[in-house]
Amino acid sequence: FNHDDITGGVGKAGITWQFVDLLNAKSAMSETATNIGGWRDSALRASMNEGAIWKQAPKTLQTDILAVDKLSKNRDDGTKTSSELNDIAATATSDRLWIMSYPEIVDNLHSSLACLEGEGAQYEYWNGKVPITDNYSYSNYLRKSQPSVPGVIASWWMRSISPNDLTSYRLVSGGYTSNGSMSAQYENCVCPCF
Repeated sequence: FNHDDITGGVGKAGITWQFVDLLNAKSAMSETATNIGGWRDSALRASMNEGAIWKQAPKTLQTDILAVDKLSKNRDDGTKTSSELNDIAATATSDRLWIMSYPEIVDNLHSSLACLEGEGAQYEYWNGKVPITDNYSYSNYLRKSQPSVPGVIASWWMRSISPNDLTSYRLVSGGYTSNGSMSAQYENCVCPCF
């Protein structure tokens, strides 16, 4: 509640929703193997805000969805490593539908992903549910499936780029760990928020 800034500086969105299930159709983050431009320039973001995914939302719901500012590190400044990514600020995009960032899900950032700090604060729903363990965050709360294949737990995209390569984005891998990444041109499941 009262987590996301409404685009235009007019206050906070009263409530944020994340889908319980994943979309039936998988999507690539980008048409090519790149994370340059990050979430801001991704094909998935375009689809969620004006393209195929947005058009699937009922018109009555579309009129009630407010655009909010989502923070992401978009890697368009030549950064190539996590240490370089530490030195750039996250920038805001205005989104009606979007996907979670790594920092919005986990309790604390793993040391290898600390460079993603600034991509939003953890949502209250996730508080205490995705702790850092011996290596990364593992949690049964991350388990999601597609309605077309109920009970089959699937991986799903996060909008955070992978810090140490120029091709991948973070994902919830195997449906229970925030330790995954995948090259942007491959299709993966999507769990929209609004």
